[in-house]
Amino acid sequence: MARAAILGRLTWRVATVTARREESPTARTIVLRVPGWPGHLAGQHVDLRLTASDGYSTQRSYSIASAADGERGELTVEEIPRQRSLATSPGVLEVGDPLELRGPTGEWFL
Repeated sequence: MARAAILGRLTWRVATVTARREESPTARTIVLRVPGWPGHLAGQHVDLRLTASDGYSTQRSYSIASAADGERGELTVEEIPRQRSLATSPGVLEVGDPLELRGPTGEWFL
């Protein structure tokens, strides 16, 4: 892969939450629309970054849970007790919310 293509994937993009589904009592799927999405392959992940109104910023990495579909992608995240998750914490990510996304990166392997 050309160096410019790899660097382009490491640029932060603004994504919008378009849907949020409860998969189980502890797992949720977040559906995102990402303008300019370069597409992804099985096994890749993205970094999500949220910045609060007071300037506090946090980021986490999540595996992509959907097949490549234009500007749309899904992340399914399971809540882990005593560990905060951007995607599962109540009220953190709601439909219409913007967030920053970087990637996709990584690859699938055995």
